[in-house]
This record gives sequence, structure tokens and C-alpha cells, in this order.
Amino acid sequence: MKHCFSAIYYTFLPVTASAIPRQPWSTFGFFVFPFNELHVSKGSTSNIAKEVDHCSVLQAGRPKKLNTYDARFVLGRFNAGVYKTAEHAARDLRGLGSDICNQSVRNLLKSSKFKSRRKPTALPLTHSAKKARLQFAKKYKDWTEEGWKGVVFSDETKINRLGSDGKQWTWLQEGRPLQDHITNQTYKHGGSSILLWSCLTVNGVGYITQVLGILDSELYCKIMTEDMLPSLEKYDMSKDDIIFQHDNNPKHTSRLTQK
Repeated sequence: MKHCFSAIYYTFLPVTASAIPRQPWSTFGFFVFPFNELHVSKGSTSNIAKEVDHCSVLQAGRPKKLNTYDARFVLGRFNAGVYKTAEHAARDLRGLGSDICNQSVRNLLKSSKFKSRRKPTALPLTHSAKKARLQFAKKYKDWTEEGWKGVVFSDETKINRLGSDGKQWTWLQEGRPLQDHITNQTYKHGGSSILLWSCLTVNGVGYITQVLGILDSELYCKIMTEDMLPSLEKYDMSKDDIIFQHDNNPKHTSRLTQK
């Protein structure tokens, strides 16, 4: 075994290029003794090297700027919302004594399957709203399919005559001029649009009505009387047997509507 360890300690020796003759096994400034002269097989040498701490294999390339602990620290702060941008994280790390650049943080985020995206717009959730949503989920989490059959869903939607309100994407080759098919054309006064209301039951969709004017509580009550109730009658459903769903808009919860 002592002879085997000598193969480990003396197989890889750093030397200068002029100190030894060129051999097919001499590369990158390390001289590799032929295994047959030491009477130790390559497999035995490899197995012994795995058990010796200071015989670890050198990895190619530049070492990472962030160790495992620092990487977890950075990713955790991004997940918690402490860091907003790569520049913010890099500046904070430099303040702690780490020599890190913005691009290194971006590389870490990409390798950890983070993607840069535009923030979606949403109303802020207050503590009372979060509590109400949790209570709603607990109340109806055990509902069966039969229970949900009595729910009638409703909503309004705006339909543009020309174009779309959403984001539109296209591919543009570098250096090519702008053309009609790669531009989002706008129109004076928005090109006009219509606002529609309808409801959805387990038996099918309700009547669709166009909302003319500003949708306030009075107009909403008119829609309930002239469109929602006839939709229930169409499917032989009674208003006393259904649960009407709405999105808590002020006109849906006003005193006039509740009456």
C-alpha cells in the first residue's frame, strides 16, 4: 500500500517545460510518470486518489464569483422581494466586501431558472381582503359538483372595433425598416368599442346585452331585471335556487342593487 501511495504523490509533479524531455504524457506543465514503471494500474491509482483529500481534480475554467452560501443568500432575497434588480443585489454584495458585478448576478438568476418579466398589474390586497379570501376558500373547499351547479357567474367585457388593448409582439430583423405589419397602429378616439354583459350557468350561457352609457347601480339593476332573470327562466332555473356571483364592484354591492 505504501508503494501505491507513492504513485499518488509522485505521479503528478509540477515542473517547467525545460526540465524534462517532451513525452506524450507531459501536458500543461505537469509530468505524468508511466504507470507501468510504478507497477500500479490506472484504476488502482484513481481509486486511491478518490480517498485522498489533497488529490482532488482541478476543474477547468474560472472559479465562480459566488460560492454556494452566497448564491442561496442572493436567490432567497430575490424570492422574498428584498432585491428588485440585479444591480441592486450586486451593489449590496459589494457593500459587504464581495467583488461582484451586475452580470454575475444575472448569470446566477438565469442558471437558477429566473426570468425577467414585466410586473402584472393588480389591486393591492389588504389584510382584510386576504382574510376574506381565506375564509371563502375554507368555506367552499369541500363543495361537491352538485353544489357548484347552483352558481351563476357574470361579468362585463369590452370589445374593441379595431385593434386590441393587450400587448402585441413581433419579430424584427436588425437593420430592417419599420413596416405596417410590425407596428401597432392607433386610431383617433381609440377606434371605438362596445361593452357587453352576460352570465353563465351550468345549463348554458345567458343572454348577452350591450351596456349603453356608464354602468352604474341603476343601469346594473335594469340588466338584472331584463337580462339575468330571463336567462334563468330560459333554463327553468329559479332565482331562489341559485347563488349569483359578482366581483364585489361597488355597483354590484350598492344598497340599490342589494334590494
